[in-house]
Amino acid sequence: MPTKTIDQLIINSPYEEPREYWKRDPESKLFSRLPGRRPAGYIRATESSKATQAAGSTPRFDAQSRKMSGAGFEDAIRAGSAT
Repeated sequence: MPTKTIDQLIINSPYEEPREYWKRDPESKLFSRLPGRRPAGYIRATESSKATQAAGSTPRFDAQSRKMSGAGFEDAIRAGSAT
């Protein structure tokens, strides 16, 4: 059940493979506790950023149009790290 706050931040043992993770819905701003391992990702803040980028939402390459798109791609272009 989605919730506005996280009542228990640490939900996995440091000695076992992660069994659950927290996921935040950027539209509703609610947190859900999901089974499995959290997808890899990062959040990069820059001075020009107006919103946060959710972990796991990385730029994507469209092979047909041969263009990059997705959350964070515009910041990568400004920083000079996207090609």
